[in-house]
Amino acid sequence: IGPALGVWTQGLFADTDDAMRIVQVREWMAGKPWFDFSVARMSPPEGFRTHWSHVVDLPVAGLIKLFGLALDPMQAERAARIAFPGLCFVALLAALVALGRRLLGPQGGLAAAGLAPFAYFAMQFRAGRVDHHAPQLTLLAALAYALIRSLDPGAARWAAAAGGAAALSLAISVENLPFLAAAAGFYAILAAAAPARA
Repeated sequence: IGPALGVWTQGLFADTDDAMRIVQVREWMAGKPWFDFSVARMSPPEGFRTHWSHVVDLPVAGLIKLFGLALDPMQAERAARIAFPGLCFVALLAALVALGRRLLGPQGGLAAAGLAPFAYFAMQFRAGRVDHHAPQLTLLAALAYALIRSLDPGAARWAAAAGGAAALSLAISVENLPFLAAAAGFYAILAAAAPARA
């Protein structure tokens, strides 16, 4: 509640990455080209080219537009900054609970639901966090669940969902690349060890 109140009443940012994300969202919503990742206010006059894509800007901008139907622009932006990490956490929790249930049964899902809010990574889902770390963690959990589901010979289509999560993750940034490589390696080992099943 504390971080959300700070965002709503004072417009506080958790860190400079969140502030820079909002700068990028504002500039893109104002007409900046999709493939222009430079930030003019850093290293002027040339600007600084970030390693961020605009993929995360899409849902943040969408929430700003949605809240803008009932709130003034400043309030709409603040509401989006509160809602975005919360929605990411709900998606992450759904993936972790499903993964826990798949691996350990109902008690595994319950354990995931109970432990996730207290895990170290939960800080990336605090109100006001609009950087790309929360979506990346969520996509990693979705990838793990889809990979496990795809091991069932009757549910191989889940491998496509794992690939989709991997592709979207790479479109955001390359930070998950080691984990994506591990997942791809897992499928490669499966293909080599059991070609018919693969």
